[in-house]
Amino acid sequence: MNFLETRRQIVFAIAFTIFVVALVYAGLANSNAIKYRGLTLVEEIQMDDATRVAVEARIATTKAAIAAQKGSADMDLNLYTNLAFDASLLGDLVLERETYEEYFTHNSINYTAWNNYGNVLAAMGDPKKAEEAYRKAVELQPHEEFYRDLIDLIRKNDPEGDREEEVRDLLLEGVDRVGQKPWFMVVLAEWYMDNGDCERALDHYEVAATLIPDNEALITEYEAAQKTCTQK
Repeated sequence: MNFLETRRQIVFAIAFTIFVVALVYAGLANSNAIKYRGLTLVEEIQMDDATRVAVEARIATTKAAIAAQKGSADMDLNLYTNLAFDASLLGDLVLERETYEEYFTHNSINYTAWNNYGNVLAAMGDPKKAEEAYRKAVELQPHEEFYRDLIDLIRKNDPEGDREEEVRDLLLEGVDRVGQKPWFMVVLAEWYMDNGDCERALDHYEVAATLIPDNEALITEYEAAQKTCTQK
């Protein structure tokens, strides 16, 4: 076989491999588009080529490790959270979502994973399931951040404000379970101001001011609330 013929075969083999890989990815993309119809599948992430290649290689290695350990009694579950993290770096929402879903079949009490899963679902535009995930995180472990994510999601998807009493109840629950954190106090103060309860609003602003006394934005907001209440 001469050199030109050998080179022609190599080029053909490479082209064929690229074609097969493209078909596989196209098939997966089409399958995901049907399965998650109407949802966002990918987030645009700015990343240099070298970093992207490194993350993709890490994902491939982690997937292989998971496949090799499946069914093992001492499976390393950190592989799943590592894979989900790397998927988030690439903006691959489907891989991140499905990784968490498989992870929960092994460990359903990781509250941080539930909150992260809620973030993925929210980014995909799946608010109902995202709310379920956030509520699971809050149920397992009350954190100010978890309540904030849940409440932000509810408000984002409730433009008419029909669920505002539910928001207030969640804020009060957060205070009861987590404590008088600045975010709870400020948002409750704003809630009471919006609903015409100056006494409770100012009380909550005062507590927030003692917690973060050097916050100029809070001081300005507090003073504006005092002025509004005085004029009523």
